[in-house]
Amino acid sequence: MAVVSAHLATTAVVRWSRDQAVRTPPHPCCVGPEPHPVAWSRVVPLASWLQHRGRCPTCAATIPRTLLAVEVASIGVLVAGVAVHPGLQLLLVLPVLWSAVVATPIDLAHRIIPNRLTHPLALWSLAVVTVLAATSGQWSQWRLAMVAGFGLAGGLLAVSLVYELLRGQPGIGMGDIKWGLPIGITVGWLGIGSVLVWLYATVAVSLVVMVGLVVTGRARIASRVPYGPYLAFGVVVGILFAQPVLDLLYG
Repeated sequence: MAVVSAHLATTAVVRWSRDQAVRTPPHPCCVGPEPHPVAWSRVVPLASWLQHRGRCPTCAATIPRTLLAVEVASIGVLVAGVAVHPGLQLLLVLPVLWSAVVATPIDLAHRIIPNRLTHPLALWSLAVVTVLAATSGQWSQWRLAMVAGFGLAGGLLAVSLVYELLRGQPGIGMGDIKWGLPIGITVGWLGIGSVLVWLYATVAVSLVVMVGLVVTGRARIASRVPYGPYLAFGVVVGILFAQPVLDLLYG
């Protein structure tokens, strides 16, 4: 499962950036014009990268270190998710954690979060959270998940529209807005604590990064920057570290 997760992640980063479909076996030829699958024997995370000295075993192209980081991160969030959230809610949590690993490098490089990611994830999250509520009777949590999901997506849309009125261009991309729905649904299902920690983490990291960019002259206060990485950081913290953060803040 960890191997599949890692190589689906790297394949998605490469192919979705080019608006191409993910095919199996899930390992891309990293820089060729038409990525193609390779043998399963060559797709052991990290080990195959070291074995082939950072080059694609099919075409000898250099594999970007970003993809190695994606492999390692996808395995890390998978293991952490299983450890923190045992049970059926893993069906809700793991896809969103995986999406955070995949969306971050795509958004940083291309300033998009692909529909190939956001649309299926939104439908999946809506379906899974409804099944979880029906099987557990936790309809109050379902309502919180719906409020958080649609509230987050609507809030991001409102911010984008206000920015567009003031600056003449959207402030937040539609990919971020669509991605906000499954993120909100997931942290909402986990409880108000996870929602608050997600919010704290997202706002805090965005402020720290923006202040750093402005101080170093790499951006202005009104500059548009990819917002997906901030959402990704917040969702990882909100899903995996909500209780420790709440204990730290409130004792």
